Amino acid sequence: MTIRANLNQGFENAMLRISTVLILFLLTSLAGGALFLATWDIPAPSAPVERVLPDDNFPG
Repeated sequence: MTIRANLNQGFENAMLRISTVLILFLLTSLAGGALFLATWDIPAPSAPVERVLPDDNFPG
């Protein structure tokens, strides 16, 4: 093997490690986000909503 082939193989190994770490980070982030949304106790709206609906919207 030449020096260039050794460097190229080392580069490929480094890229594989980086890709693996990035994919694991992405999967962990997605799982954490899903867990957060599944367990988050979303507060109910504190202000009442009042709207006046015109009579033209209702048949009869």
